[in-house]
Amino acid sequence: MTDHDVLGVRFSCLTAGGLTETPWVECADAPSLMANSAARPVARYLVVRGRSVYRLVDGGSPGHGRIERAVLDDDGSIAGPWAHVLTARDLGGAESSRLVWRGVEILCPPHAGWSESRALVTLEDAHDGRRLVAEADLVKQRWMGTAEGGFRFTGEAVSATWRGHDSVLVTDRTTGPGGAALWRIRTVRRHDRVEDAYDEAMFRDDAASVTAYASADGTLWARVRSRDGRRVLVMKRPAAGWWRVRPVRGYEAYGVGNWVFVLRNGTRDTARGVVPGTLLACKPPATPGGTPVESRVLFRPEAGQALARLLVTGEDLALSVLDHGTSEIRLVTLGSAGEPSAVRIAIPAGFTPQALVAGEDGTPFVTASGFTTPARLVRLDTPLSTSTGPAARVLWATADDGVRVPYTLHQAGSGAPRPTVVLVYGGFGAVIGPRHMPHLESAWIARGGNVVIANVRGGGELGPEWASAGFGPRVCRAFADLHSVVDALVATGVARPEQIGLLGASYGALVASGALVSSPERFGAAVLQSGVYDLEDASELAGGPRLVTKLGLGRTTRQKRAGISPTAMLDRRLPPTLVMAAEDDAIVDPEHSRRFARALRRVGSSSAHVVVPVGGHYFAGPNVQAVTNSLTFAFFRSALPGLPQPGADG
Repeated sequence: MTDHDVLGVRFSCLTAGGLTETPWVECADAPSLMANSAARPVARYLVVRGRSVYRLVDGGSPGHGRIERAVLDDDGSIAGPWAHVLTARDLGGAESSRLVWRGVEILCPPHAGWSESRALVTLEDAHDGRRLVAEADLVKQRWMGTAEGGFRFTGEAVSATWRGHDSVLVTDRTTGPGGAALWRIRTVRRHDRVEDAYDEAMFRDDAASVTAYASADGTLWARVRSRDGRRVLVMKRPAAGWWRVRPVRGYEAYGVGNWVFVLRNGTRDTARGVVPGTLLACKPPATPGGTPVESRVLFRPEAGQALARLLVTGEDLALSVLDHGTSEIRLVTLGSAGEPSAVRIAIPAGFTPQALVAGEDGTPFVTASGFTTPARLVRLDTPLSTSTGPAARVLWATADDGVRVPYTLHQAGSGAPRPTVVLVYGGFGAVIGPRHMPHLESAWIARGGNVVIANVRGGGELGPEWASAGFGPRVCRAFADLHSVVDALVATGVARPEQIGLLGASYGALVASGALVSSPERFGAAVLQSGVYDLEDASELAGGPRLVTKLGLGRTTRQKRAGISPTAMLDRRLPPTLVMAAEDDAIVDPEHSRRFARALRRVGSSSAHVVVPVGGHYFAGPNVQAVTNSLTFAFFRSALPGLPQPGADG
């Protein structure tokens, strides 16, 4: 292996089968990818007040997080430049350069007689994990000091949320009788000493996290997640004690307002006839520890429908729904008698809804992004115009068993076929749609390449039956669906086989490698990141038995797994393939990548095996991502023929 160092990121590369490292391994565009990402930073919209919107930028970068403000047009688009409001460095002190932003809670709506937009900001020291919660005035662009009544708390895992203008709910860890570690929820009033705060609840420290919040009617809610992943919802009504809301097994409960919303997970509830992805609105239980009552169905996925995600903020709840490949928002509202219902708002093809943003007048916004469109605000009573959308279309391929398979195509230009990168995941019922990725836009789309997202069976884009049809021992169905998508791209003149590159990460690398190994003539190149490739012997590797079970293969034999294992199936030369992994991946043993890379070399494939020592499963860190993204798309540009030359008409 040869060693390289780009932007301070070390990595090793081993090539075989006649593949050369130059020029793609030089990562020449890594600095520009970092610059482009900096110009379009990771941002989370916080709140809309009148014609202004506030956002948090680069909150995960120590010392760089900041809140910015901009002016909105009537349709929710940004009408002017983003202006600085607040940074952690404004707090002063040497530790301010180490602080990352863990949460921003806006007081919404503003208290009567107050014009300020007050925020509770949770900051965490990147070195020792200690947290600071501080109050800020976004209008006056300053942190509130304790001498003037501003809230400020420090401690391990401390967080806070508004209960009213002059009181907050604070959650932190403490020590109980006998030295027992506990989670604590307290109400702290403005100008009161913290030690005089009222203890609302205590939880044992076997919980991994506790999130508390208050509804407008005074109901307190707490979502508790245990260290083994179980989730519990508890509630406290005014002048009453805490009650555990105990949904039936297989359901997850959410408290919004004074309603409990219950989501069916996993498998079908045959006793009640409820399919996965069904959302029910219920009244809280009548007795402590009881199950929610008087349920009514807010959403039940029909054939071809899927609940992509729940979007929750304050008193608002919305469903992001995929209906035969088309996105829509279903905003939950309360009728005159308090009964919940869902209002449908269409989202054009090419956009993926991401989060709800509170609006001052009670009408929330949703953020949505596309391949070439960074996250933008959509006012839910003014649906996004399709004329402003990216050039993306939802199309359908026909699989070998006659089933139609959806895919989203962003076509850089008409005319001759051109290089096309196909992204795939296809597992765990995950819903994958187009979203803005600066590196994909600048390193590939801006250079004239097409992009496709293949929604094969195993993913959740068409509902629970679609998800189960291509997962676990049926993963070969996902391989075949991916073949049908690339066949459709060739048949419609989008790309020739030698111009099609596969890109899969994590579980997507399993699906991509399986499709590649079983039909290499359909593809021109592939990049596989942090994948599981040796299903046959996966139980022998780190985390093996648990991983095999998670992949839905817990009851399969080694011989059965060999028949769907990309490493075991690899018996002929593949097109140029780049396999990438991090040595410190704690989710998938990097030995999977080493074994697949050895198998590629054994059959004489043109291949490269790139290993970064640090980065984890997701290649975390701005520099690491810039380098791995540069490697990925430089490899595709060198391996896939026909990319337009710079300056050529597209």
